[in-house]
Amino acid sequence: MNDRSVRAAALICALIGAASLLRFAHPTWAIDDAWVSFRYARNLVVFGELTYEVGAPPVEGMTNLLWTLLSAIWIALAPEADPLGGARIVGGACHLATIVVVVLLAARIAGRAGGNAVLAGAVAGGIVAAMGNLAYFAMSGLETPLWGLLFILAAERADHVWHSPETGFSGAAVGLGVLLGLLAMTRPEGVLLGGLVIAAMASRLRTAILVAVPFGLICAGMEGFRLAYYGELVPNTFHAKPGVLSEGVDYVAAGLVYATGFVGLGAAGPALRKLPWTRAAATVLLVMIAGTTWSGGDWMPGLRRLVVPAVGGAVLCGVGAGLSDKVRLTGALAAAWVLAAGVAFGTGWDHTKQVPWEASMLAEAANQTDGIELVAMADIGRFGYFFDGAILDLVGLTDRHIALLEGKHGDKAWDEAYFRERNPGLVLARSEDPIVDPLRGDPRFGTTEHGIVRSMLTHGGYRYHSTLDLGLPRGRYWVVFRRADITLPPEIWGKEADKDLRDLLMGLAAPSAE
Repeated sequence: MNDRSVRAAALICALIGAASLLRFAHPTWAIDDAWVSFRYARNLVVFGELTYEVGAPPVEGMTNLLWTLLSAIWIALAPEADPLGGARIVGGACHLATIVVVVLLAARIAGRAGGNAVLAGAVAGGIVAAMGNLAYFAMSGLETPLWGLLFILAAERADHVWHSPETGFSGAAVGLGVLLGLLAMTRPEGVLLGGLVIAAMASRLRTAILVAVPFGLICAGMEGFRLAYYGELVPNTFHAKPGVLSEGVDYVAAGLVYATGFVGLGAAGPALRKLPWTRAAATVLLVMIAGTTWSGGDWMPGLRRLVVPAVGGAVLCGVGAGLSDKVRLTGALAAAWVLAAGVAFGTGWDHTKQVPWEASMLAEAANQTDGIELVAMADIGRFGYFFDGAILDLVGLTDRHIALLEGKHGDKAWDEAYFRERNPGLVLARSEDPIVDPLRGDPRFGTTEHGIVRSMLTHGGYRYHSTLDLGLPRGRYWVVFRRADITLPPEIWGKEADKDLRDLLMGLAAPSAE
């Protein structure tokens, strides 16, 4: 294997990946959910409580325990800074490291089998570097880049362990078990992934045990902590986001088309034919895809839930290219991955703007207004991080009561008694339309907000104040409602609307004069 050429391929692929990261340099490419984890991390740093609401019974409203704990480090080092900066530095570094390891791993596997190591590494690394969605999530503030890096490091160790003689104690096997345990701490499906890898090694019992022991200890410690601290063995999001199979099918189908061009997967064919052990690896990836499908996929665009199959598939395709007897055909199939990435970029499928940057200013306005101690809303991330009070999470990620109500993610049954008992001082409802006088039509509120808006209109106690433009491409707005006994100072919140929403709706329903 030409080590110098492989290293050059790794460097070139990393530079392509870095250029892709720059596409998402503007902070509006981040994901609002990231600040949910940041609030947990800040509360751990400041109050010693790994929870969203300090002083309330703790609820595990995030699904990225290890990432949240890591976030606490840069929040502790720069407590006054927006934590997105630290997350982007770490996320970008993880993404670039993933590309480099992908190149080296694919090259090693192909070279060991007598194939073209440089071609294998360049194809595998080029595929990962070209997938803009991976770069997008590396800059989003979420755990996705850490998840991808830990996976490819575990894959590298698994390859090393599998091709090493099984003699006595193996530090590499123990290291693999630790990496799999860290994957389980990073995302819930890491437990499944670790179990699948260990099962794939069952024919080498001693090795499998050496891997299983540290993995099992880490998982047992994590579950013991969950049960003792949160009173649950699974994150609260398991209840808030029950899987919908049809949505999972749509999500995975879109991923196969926009990430691989579908036919791109065929580039792995030579590897699967010539290296029998790669079939076990492909089976692991297929089971992970099936798990994503069963769990309902993800509301976010792209590959967040398909990072493991995407990165693992890229390695197999790179190895396939390096071992192929029909280089042109295999190269064309692999090129479909890159072409699909271009289509994903052109259609916007590989990214979305999510962050309402007015949220921090709104949070500061709420902090300065007497009586606002609890705010009801759906996008609780960035607002919640900068707001000093409590949040009634209408989606239920950080609210156990709402999470356990009937219904799917973002469309839970409405509990009027619970809303009135919590009695938030401010309600921020998302809408696709601005509230204007006169109304042009019925405002299209988010599905999550239907219950709370209906309650305020039917049972009163709240008044419409104003509409705020989020400045997002899809034209979303925040509609501000205040509790009747609270005054929103105009110098902070702007002038209140002359008419309440009920009056505007009545005017819309009234017949127009001829």
